Amino acid sequence: VDYVQDAYRAGSYDAIIAALGPEIRNATDALEAMRGSDAKQRPAYFRGFAQEAKERAKRMRQLAGMPAVERADQEPLDLPGDRPWRRFARHFFMAAEPYLAMRDRTLARTKLLLVECHALSFVKAGQPAPLGLSPLPNVAVTDPYTGAPLRYLASGSTFRAYSVGPNFADDGGESGEDGESPDLVLEAG
Repeated sequence: VDYVQDAYRAGSYDAIIAALGPEIRNATDALEAMRGSDAKQRPAYFRGFAQEAKERAKRMRQLAGMPAVERADQEPLDLPGDRPWRRFARHFFMAAEPYLAMRDRTLARTKLLLVECHALSFVKAGQPAPLGLSPLPNVAVTDPYTGAPLRYLASGSTFRAYSVGPNFADDGGESGEDGESPDLVLEAG
């Protein structure tokens, strides 16, 4: 918001247009058009823009604290469609949502790596793989997709650990070459 306000004060949107592309020109033109009625419109414009930024940041923090399956049921923020800063909001705020999916994948892989190391430490020591994950803290074995424990199967020296992945269904650890779907597994290396 400060970045846009600084550009408004300077009367130059070149950096914003270069960063966000020519389609943002409608937003910069609309912002520049209110310069004549600056004393009334500008404060309301930037207050509304800043308030939306706060609401979206709060929402992202809430969503980040939920398993993906719970996030799927959440209603979007109820924002009026005629917000004069909506084009800026789309570019600046909507970019955060894909990071939640990347975070889920990264957390799942990190936790699977921990489980893999834990089980492998037993196998390398000549012992059978542990039958469960109870020695590990719950936070380390919670699937970011479901909020339930990661799936883990062991028999003798063999074991398998996986996350149900973004389809939220247990497909028995089956996954494609990328290791991401239907279930998320560590790539065989």
